[in-house]
Amino acid sequence: MFWRKEKSYSEAKFGVSYVLFDGEELIEASVRNIRQNVEYINVVYSPKSYYGYDGNPEIPNILRDLKNQGLIDEVIYFDHANARNKKERRKLEIEKRNIGLKEAIKNGINYFMTMDTDEFYDSFALKIAQEKIVRQKITHSYVHILNYGSYPTQRYDKRKWEYYVPFFSKIDKKSKLGKNAKTPCLTDSTRQVSDCKYSKYYVLEDIFMHHMSRVRKNMDNKYETRKAASDIDKDWLNDIEGFIKVPNYFDINI
Repeated sequence: MFWRKEKSYSEAKFGVSYVLFDGEELIEASVRNIRQNVEYINVVYSPKSYYGYDGNPEIPNILRDLKNQGLIDEVIYFDHANARNKKERRKLEIEKRNIGLKEAIKNGINYFMTMDTDEFYDSFALKIAQEKIVRQKITHSYVHILNYGSYPTQRYDKRKWEYYVPFFSKIDKKSKLGKNAKTPCLTDSTRQVSDCKYSKYYVLEDIFMHHMSRVRKNMDNKYETRKAASDIDKDWLNDIEGFIKVPNYFDINI
């Protein structure tokens, strides 16, 4: 049966894969944030953006240092051709995320999440959510997103659209990332784990992904290297209202 391998939370193995081209100034804080909650972390790194822009040449050194500290377990280099349009870019992103998934499977992980460097979770809420996933035999989970402004103490307090991010999903050797038609909510199709036998889809209401999407040393670089932000991103980027002050929960300093 699908659930034969782990009968309890203590037997489950959780793993995360980061995809990285830029946003390297946040990766150490993000990894430190989740390290105690997962058994395995890899980073799939590309020196160029999907459209061929050069990244920071210091990133390999940053990743080497994180690995030496035991904060990440594996660094995987992903070289790719340049995308000519958004469709090709999306295919490359799916391929990049699947590389991380395959390595997690090789390392015995059975609950997996793909992340970007600007994503954070409350450690206590994360542990409670993981226990719930195993206990209730949830195979595909999703969480709400809290967006932040230009500082980690500036949280956006408006909800303009209903959007979620895939959280931990049950995986096996047949699992892959890409569009899953059974996904019950609006979410990034490059992160959706394929359907499985005895699947149970669930939106978790007691945990949020804290998205530091505007916390960067150079915001212009973030959008230039992607050629263009989506219309939603542009609208939100130009909105200077709707923020509330919060503590620097994740000790982010850039």
